[in-house]
Amino acid sequence: MQNDKLKIKILFLVIIFGGVFGLARNSWAVCSWNGNSGTVAAPYAVTDLADCVSDAADKAGDVVINIPACDVTWTTDVDVDMTSGFSNVTSLSILGNGTIPALGSTGNTKITDKGINFTGVLGKGFRVANIYYSGAPTTYQAFLVVRGSSKSWRIDHITFDINDRALLVYGETYGLLDHCNGYSHSQFANVAENTNGSGGGNSSWIKGSALGSADAVYLEDNNIEYVNQGGEEMMMFCDGDQGGRIVVRHNILKNHYLGGHDASSNNRSVLQYEMYDNFLETTYTSSEDLIAHRGGTGVIFNNDMYMSVDGSWNYGLDGPIGLYNYRDFSLGTVGLWANDPTCQNSVVKGCLNSATYWSDNLCNSDADCGGIIGACVRIDGFSGTQYPCRDQIGTGDNASPQGSHPYLLWNNRVKIYAGNWEPALATVTRNGTYNIVKGRDYCEEETAMPTSCNSITTTYIPYTYPHPLQGERDIVSPTAPNGLAVN
Repeated sequence: MQNDKLKIKILFLVIIFGGVFGLARNSWAVCSWNGNSGTVAAPYAVTDLADCVSDAADKAGDVVINIPACDVTWTTDVDVDMTSGFSNVTSLSILGNGTIPALGSTGNTKITDKGINFTGVLGKGFRVANIYYSGAPTTYQAFLVVRGSSKSWRIDHITFDINDRALLVYGETYGLLDHCNGYSHSQFANVAENTNGSGGGNSSWIKGSALGSADAVYLEDNNIEYVNQGGEEMMMFCDGDQGGRIVVRHNILKNHYLGGHDASSNNRSVLQYEMYDNFLETTYTSSEDLIAHRGGTGVIFNNDMYMSVDGSWNYGLDGPIGLYNYRDFSLGTVGLWANDPTCQNSVVKGCLNSATYWSDNLCNSDADCGGIIGACVRIDGFSGTQYPCRDQIGTGDNASPQGSHPYLLWNNRVKIYAGNWEPALATVTRNGTYNIVKGRDYCEEETAMPTSCNSITTTYIPYTYPHPLQGERDIVSPTAPNGLAVN
């Protein structure tokens, strides 16, 4: 009897002192596990999910963390760092509530404002799926930030209504974003291979382009609309810079355009960008490009571009497809480009080793670049000419001068309102772009892929579709609006 009274007193004291001294509510939140399946405890705050992630690090095999139906606002990001622990874990999945639909989320698990900061490891998979995500992720400006060395991460079936990016990717890490839908009020994604801010993408350019490879960030089978909130009428879907490798395919995009950056506002350009089998719609009566690209190498084919209102493209300045090199018209703004903004034939050299931002390291010889052989190279061009401008469209390696890796375009179409489908051909006239020349830096055909360009035989084969990370399930692609078919 006395023991029972003692137990009651202890319980009473725990309750009283827990309330008085504000014991952290998450000291009571326990991640519940059934084998390798964990369930996040109420109130589903960041710390509650972090409890499950911490537990998962000690598991083995494929681990799944389930977030029940909820509507929560996170105040900080969840950090998932698989470089610490997770020794025996082969994959980690974080799933929202309900049976995953064909496109987007069920909407049962709603998270606002903060997201997930993921650092991956080669050989270990990671997945986030079936979440309704909204708000403005201010910490890293994205719902999901991916770093590390994993080549098998997947973000899928997320419904977005966001004021900032859905995805930021840093470093040599590759994966897939698929079957997402909803609205963005900003740039949707950004991919760069400057690992931890080092090198500005030099290591990616040193390795060189490899089109049709699994080593790229893939965005496929998504249906996303950009909603203008008093700013730009159209917004970039997935930006690329600093050696990024990107594939955008089989998407339905409204008022988002495709393209990446050259080496003018970034230390290095996007390295490779493949854009195909997309349906791109604009609702503005006088539109700029729906594909506006600025650097590296890649392919653009089987894209349908549709102006769903009665208007026109300003051909000659902007058309459905534009290829540009901003340093042709004095828009270099960072590092070395601020000092030498335009493409030029001087003997200016910079360090092009993988460990440094070359724009911070002008050089006269390899000795100025730590003695790394071949690191000190000309910024632009052959002797006596400014061509090629560093990292411009039609390049894809790190040589000095850079070799020819032409862009290929074919079977792209444009339709304006009730008009007919017509071939969509590239223009290169913006503000005096002159270093991009048809037949040398890019080649295009109205129907079939060019068989050669600049005397180089083409060998492009698209990577497996659907992406193998989608797994074994029925694949449902989004449907184009207005009854118009996607190529």
